[in-house]
Amino acid sequence: MLTAAKFLPIGILVPLRAGAMDADPVRFILVDAICSLLYATFYILPGFLFHDQLEQVVAFFKRVGVFSVPLFLVFLGGYFSHEFFKRRRLKKLRNP
Repeated sequence: MLTAAKFLPIGILVPLRAGAMDADPVRFILVDAICSLLYATFYILPGFLFHDQLEQVVAFFKRVGVFSVPLFLVFLGGYFSHEFFKRRRLKKLRNP
């Protein structure tokens, strides 16, 4: 539970619960340290793996300049529109 708590918005409540249940402090600190390493790895590893691609995306947005935000919003709107109409079409196929 402690591992999953690191990734949840209400994860701060888990250590409080462990304290209320009289968990062994040494065991809790050991498990929390291991979970913290997993948590940090989960967020840092993609940066190491995809740093070249991230640099390309940043360079593209620098070239596009002030138009990058509207371009991103158009892309995002197109994606959500596509998903909406795809689900609507599937719903019609299931219920003719």
